[in-house]
Amino acid sequence: MKKLISSLILAFAATVAFAPSALAGHEEKVSLEQVPAKVKETIQKHVADGKITEIEKEKKDDGTTVYEVEYKTAKGEKHELKIGEDGKLLKKGD
Repeated sequence: MKKLISSLILAFAATVAFAPSALAGHEEKVSLEQVPAKVKETIQKHVADGKITEIEKEKKDDGTTVYEVEYKTAKGEKHELKIGEDGKLLKKGD
């Protein structure tokens, strides 16, 4: 019985210790209404009259959050933005 309890305690401690790293790299689909105001401003500035097809919120290993935005321009061209949680444009690409 003592071995079982010790094993359970050890397993619980390991789970708690590794929980933050398990969340790192986690991506979650979000809507424009769910992003911070500064991120929303940057998205709207770059997307303009285009159409957002997807927004993902990603928690990085260093604890920062990055928003990845996929959109199509009014001409139908596909683009991607990476925006920091402070609204700073980190990357713009096709």
